[in-house]
Amino acid sequence: MILHIPHSSTNTLNYTFDCDVSTELELLTDHRTDELFQHDDASRLVFPVSRLICDVERFEDDHQEPMAKVGMGVCYEKTAAGDSLRQVTAVQRQEILETYYRPHHERLTAMVDAELALKQHALIIDCHSYPNDPLPCDQNQTVFRPDICIGTHEFHTPPTLANFTYYFFRDRGYTVAFNLPYSGCMVPAAYYRKNERVHSVMLEVNRNVYKESLEPIKGIISEWLCQISKEAAALDEVFDFDEQMTQMFIEGFRWQAEGM
Repeated sequence: MILHIPHSSTNTLNYTFDCDVSTELELLTDHRTDELFQHDDASRLVFPVSRLICDVERFEDDHQEPMAKVGMGVCYEKTAAGDSLRQVTAVQRQEILETYYRPHHERLTAMVDAELALKQHALIIDCHSYPNDPLPCDQNQTVFRPDICIGTHEFHTPPTLANFTYYFFRDRGYTVAFNLPYSGCMVPAAYYRKNERVHSVMLEVNRNVYKESLEPIKGIISEWLCQISKEAAALDEVFDFDEQMTQMFIEGFRWQAEGM
């Protein structure tokens, strides 16, 4: 199991900004996710640089990246509100790609390679958090923001894993939604839609859940990681959903979100 933690850092590498960067760091950093997501038997990849400098979960090619249209591609040039953050020259962008972005993805791919060499499947947990109120830059402006958001992919997220995760957190008193307010999960490009042995799921935690304390959610996440680190076959025994129910979960309750 691989814990991918891309947005926990506040390290801006002494770059200069056009605004008070502390506001953007407060809004956009996935605070303390490097503390929330820990497991003794998992590999961890924690990106050491702030997403304001380099967002490793964006497509490298701005033409492929929807958020590049609002100045928040690999290298952010706009704030969450759309104001000027900084100017990134072509030389700076290339340096950031070569120094931070590409090596990070190479490390993630190597970690998946290593898991596949040893096990039947590689499992990536994409670890995030989010503010309780939508940001101006968010594509989904739905006011309802659950305690837990599960991001899935129809090719790389096994229905049993998605279903198990949903009920695991719901049964412990948390509100849970699929792909709301954020969707999808991290898969290395070398494996994306190419290898069904590479499994991935995103777990996003509403920051209100741990605003006062990391507990109890840290312990509950640890328990969840222990459960899903077991063989996938064990998950099949937990729930037995028919095809229609599974499809409803994976699609993320779109009908519910639209009605809120």
